[in-house]
Amino acid sequence: MKTLNFCLIGVVTVATCSSFASDSPEYSAGKLLIPAVQANGKPGFFQDVVIESAGNNLWRVSELYEGIPIRDITKVELIKSGSAPVQVFLEISGTFTSGCPEFGDVSTMLEGSQFSVIAYYKLNKHPPGSIDCSAVMVPFSQTIPLSVYGLDSGTYSYTVNGKFTGTFVLDSKNSL
Repeated sequence: MKTLNFCLIGVVTVATCSSFASDSPEYSAGKLLIPAVQANGKPGFFQDVVIESAGNNLWRVSELYEGIPIRDITKVELIKSGSAPVQVFLEISGTFTSGCPEFGDVSTMLEGSQFSVIAYYKLNKHPPGSIDCSAVMVPFSQTIPLSVYGLDSGTYSYTVNGKFTGTFVLDSKNSL
């Protein structure tokens, strides 16, 4: 966990990314919880960000975690429906090398015709050494939807965790 202090002057825009299995930002009891924030062109890089009042119209980041992209992915398969509007999914699979890691948030970002997808390990907020992990290999598979509704016809590309890439074609504008 990192703790940062800062003051806000004027209007601040926080770019949130769509996150698989995450809630929307919430404000309660003087704290703003943002599930995922884009940083350095990486969707969802900062996770579980908490911003709270520091008094005198100042705010501070009281909690945030850097997401760790999953290194154990061995296969990404594109699944595209045949009916209009077309749906596009990425099936991500692999094997965790121990019993501790879990599949966490997945963030996607579309820039132009390029989808950037980053699958993160589930955040482990326990102190180091507080959990014993089994040496068992654990396979995983997750199906991730890409937000393609309303997109124009054309060729789109995707990258998953900067390692797996591919393309797909929308033959016409993807709407009803």
